[in-house]
Amino acid sequence: MRTLIYLMALVLLVLPPAVAQLDSRALKLTPAQPEPGQQVSITYDPKSTKLATEPTVNATAFALSGEDDGATAIAVPLTKDGGSWKGSFTVPANALALAFNLTNGDNHTDTNEEKGYASYLYKSGTILPGSRATLGDWFGGQSFLARLDSDKDRARTFFQDEFKTNPAMKRKFIRPYIWTFSRRVPADKLAMEAEADELAKQPNLTTEELSVLAGTYETIGKKEASEKYSKLRAQKDPNAGDALYMAYRRFGATNDVATKKRILDSIRTRFADSKQLPSFDGMLTGNLARAYISAGELDKAGKLADTPLHTASIMQAYNSVAWDNVGKDTNLVMSARLSKQATDWAKAQIGKPRSDGDAKSQTDAQLNEQRKTTYAQFADTYGYILLKQGNTAEALPYLKEAVTANNYSEPEINERYAQALAKAGADADLIALGQKTIKEGNSNDKLEEFFKTAYTKQKGAASYDTEITGLKKTASTKAKADLLDKLISKPAPAFALTDLDGKAVSLESLKGKVVVVDFWATWCGPCVASFPGMQKAVTKFAQSPDVAFLFVNTWQSETDKKKNAADFIAKKKYSFQVLLDDNDDVVTNYKVSGIPTKFIIDKTGTIRFRSIGYNGDSDKTANEISQMVDILRDMPAQTATAVKTGE
Repeated sequence: MRTLIYLMALVLLVLPPAVAQLDSRALKLTPAQPEPGQQVSITYDPKSTKLATEPTVNATAFALSGEDDGATAIAVPLTKDGGSWKGSFTVPANALALAFNLTNGDNHTDTNEEKGYASYLYKSGTILPGSRATLGDWFGGQSFLARLDSDKDRARTFFQDEFKTNPAMKRKFIRPYIWTFSRRVPADKLAMEAEADELAKQPNLTTEELSVLAGTYETIGKKEASEKYSKLRAQKDPNAGDALYMAYRRFGATNDVATKKRILDSIRTRFADSKQLPSFDGMLTGNLARAYISAGELDKAGKLADTPLHTASIMQAYNSVAWDNVGKDTNLVMSARLSKQATDWAKAQIGKPRSDGDAKSQTDAQLNEQRKTTYAQFADTYGYILLKQGNTAEALPYLKEAVTANNYSEPEINERYAQALAKAGADADLIALGQKTIKEGNSNDKLEEFFKTAYTKQKGAASYDTEITGLKKTASTKAKADLLDKLISKPAPAFALTDLDGKAVSLESLKGKVVVVDFWATWCGPCVASFPGMQKAVTKFAQSPDVAFLFVNTWQSETDKKKNAADFIAKKKYSFQVLLDDNDDVVTNYKVSGIPTKFIIDKTGTIRFRSIGYNGDSDKTANEISQMVDILRDMPAQTATAVKTGE
């Protein structure tokens, strides 16, 4: 057990000699010390990366300003030059650092062995003040933009290096720096308190700094100190801190539409200068639109669409209401009207120039892909309504556009198109759809039933068995190849926890097995949503002695954590072995930043796969986990050891 003396020693070492390393490896910049405003050339040599054999490489540069506007994405066109890819771009004048994302344009990304690609910015050969801290902010929370997991420990080294070199930068970057610590780790909690105490001693505290103090003290349980700085913040700026959030809560607390409208108008006036207003404004406008629709005042809902931001919120509300209604088979006429308007709007957005409200962290191409996805979702809703109304011929074009706009990637959308084709008796098109989606792994059980009926009718039952076996084999081969590209190799931190029956379970005792470790909490919506799929995977391997599933319950605040988890599992009737991470030590050691997060560990005790979040499809979840497990079951122990040790 750690002692208080030891913990305090760590706090005193908040600023150790920092080693903020950047490994350029395959990516070279010219000039090697780029400056804001300069044209920079990049040369990417993928020969030792995951993109070595790819026919196409796409590059995105992220200009990082160190301000609230975050990262600005810049598409960097690349051309092949021998074995390398080359391109250039101009660094924005306000940038303090650069980061890069290199992909094959699809699902394969070179993450530089999870270190990412980034660069400081310079002035006459000297790293710009704030550049190191800006990269700390990137690695601590924004790096998902480059498909890179956040790394709080690494981020902290960049911040500490910055503060050692440029002490004046600490106040500017104190918020993201403090949040590299975890309140659940005793040493980190003490470090957070020490940093807050140091900040509190500074003269002329800004509203932002008072907000940091209020939030930090609240997080570590210092209620009096938190209230003190909350009051000082309110005195300095009545509109700062929680004021906007409290107005948001008042909006949600009333069911009266007229009152909601008055509160929204007041928020827009009172917080006109707040950087947070656009996000709140969009949410509240959509919520008000739904309230008007529920009250039967559709015209008033439509009149809220007076700006591009508000219009987008209204259309999302229209689609949401329509989708809810079609699921309940209610108000289909009204829903069709709303859905048609939203669908037409979404289609018209594709190819349009970006507006001020569009995320700067997306390139124009990425923004357009997002717009296509939105259109696919809206067209799917409208097509489904038409299908429910018996208008199959009218529904088909919308459902077809939904699957094509989404590149046939969503099984449920594909399923509804298959349902429409079945109703229309379009067997040839249904067979083609089934063949495409099944072999790509984008089908589900219902779609496959439609496919089976059409195929059997046209070509016979015997032929179907051969066809489905071949399609499934192709899907399995493709999925395996995709997963092998995601293989990682990290030693799994050892742990020993107690399950709900009081039995001690250690990772060491499971050596020789493939182990799936799923971190979850009862309050976590995505965790709960993923469990039907996880139950399918557990059931599939229930009789496999070389596979173990461990569901680690963590980040719970209940007094009786064991009862809380046991009651949940019993109510849902899951056959999970649940382990209790009561002190959150294991989740911390695995550096989990969000749940659900799953680690699939091979027979040698090495983490080979990591899966974060929930994909929204239980069949897809079960299949992906099953494929990961099968890959590791088939992997010879000596191969796993060789990869693990780098031999």
